[in-house]
Amino acid sequence: MKTSLEWWSKIKNDNVLLIDWLKNQYHGERTAALKIKSLFFTDNIVLNDIEKKAINQIAKEEDIHADWIESLLVSRGITAEILDKESRYWDQVLLDENTKSKEDLSANAHLAENMRLERIKVIAEDLEAPEDIRNVFKKILPMELKHESIFASMTNKESLNKVSINHNKGLNELGLVI
Repeated sequence: MKTSLEWWSKIKNDNVLLIDWLKNQYHGERTAALKIKSLFFTDNIVLNDIEKKAINQIAKEEDIHADWIESLLVSRGITAEILDKESRYWDQVLLDENTKSKEDLSANAHLAENMRLERIKVIAEDLEAPEDIRNVFKKILPMELKHESIFASMTNKESLNKVSINHNKGLNELGLVI
């Protein structure tokens, strides 16, 4: 398992790995908006108007992030596309049917955003990173901080404790140490 800094040090200096990561990043950003809406806008989840607006805004911003990542790929001569792949992290996180309340889903989303923030910060602060990538992640960082905060406000300590076991399984599946 690698820290975010170890991971990024390897990725940024290997063009094949960098392009592969950008493709995966695009996929993740583009499908995040759909995943967020599919999890939170169901008959089982009751959101107030402020929460609905916040969830819609987060989904919209995930699409904006995907657009920015797409521009990084296009500038490198790569077509951005949704990949045909398993969702290794979310397949672990959403295993239990008893963790599907608004608070539990928000806890999952909060932990997932926190996980991503670690990597985003490493990239945004790396003066040796490709400038266009660093600049995109400097724009993404404040939005993701806001997303993490919103999801944190929609959960509680009990739900965080309950879903953390599967979150850790997801981290292990991705080979991450945070």
